[in-house]
Amino acid sequence: MGFIRGSLLVLVSFLLFLTFLISNVLLTATLTVDYENLQEDIVPVLVDVVEDQVNFSETLVEGRNFVEEYCNQNSKIVLGEGDFSLEIPCQNTSGGFDSALEQGISDAVDEIYYEEYDCEFWDCLKQGDPLFLVSEKTHDYLKSKFLQSFLVIGVLLILIFLLVVKKSNTLILAGSLLIGSSIPFLGLQKLTEFLLTKDILKFIGILFSKVNLVFWISFITGIVLLAVGISFRIFGIGLRITEKFSQKKQEETKDKKEKPSDKKLEKPKEVSIEKVEKQANEKVRFMDKLKKKLGKK
Repeated sequence: MGFIRGSLLVLVSFLLFLTFLISNVLLTATLTVDYENLQEDIVPVLVDVVEDQVNFSETLVEGRNFVEEYCNQNSKIVLGEGDFSLEIPCQNTSGGFDSALEQGISDAVDEIYYEEYDCEFWDCLKQGDPLFLVSEKTHDYLKSKFLQSFLVIGVLLILIFLLVVKKSNTLILAGSLLIGSSIPFLGLQKLTEFLLTKDILKFIGILFSKVNLVFWISFITGIVLLAVGISFRIFGIGLRITEKFSQKKQEETKDKKEKPSDKKLEKPKEVSIEKVEKQANEKVRFMDKLKKKLGKK
């Protein structure tokens, strides 16, 4: 393998590793802000946060245990003060205060998630609204970028296929790079487990809740690619592909070397003297007959 070819292979391999890493980050973020994930993971955490940190009035603290009595005098329960407030209609408290609180937060998450934004993603992000990060618009943007990363991965894999000598090494190299790109997420998994044990950091931990899933998806996919590549190499499939490419290249080189000017010129046909004399005598006899006919006239 030449120096230039080897250098290009190293560069393309690095770009593929970087693309795998970015695609894993995008997948993690996409799964995190998925609607189902928000409802299943974030709502219970927000319930705990509201119960522990929001300032309740004395009336509400008493009303926690006597919701029915409280709602006889009020149409809704208002939690929080200042920038944060959560309204729970008293008609939703038939199952108790805790269920009403969970339903109220779930409805608030729905409203935040499906809120419509007139700005583009980066413009909305620059506005500094933290709730925008858990919106449907953010989810759709991240999902589109994740799918676009597959196109880049496909192009880089084709380049690696053309650069490697043994074609089966394409899958081996791709599998190894994918496994390598999943390793950093193993560390994030440990961080997530630590954050979820701390009440004050639970919400931050939820943002990394899908790291474990992404790690295993990347790791297992990398193992499969590596195993298939090794199998191809063992059974000689990659060697046969390499031979076909080499044979095709040789045929193209041979065709380029052949030129029309290289073809031998055809020799002129030899004409015998006897044939020429015979043709001349026939012309003389023909002229004599023509003269006789003209003389008679």
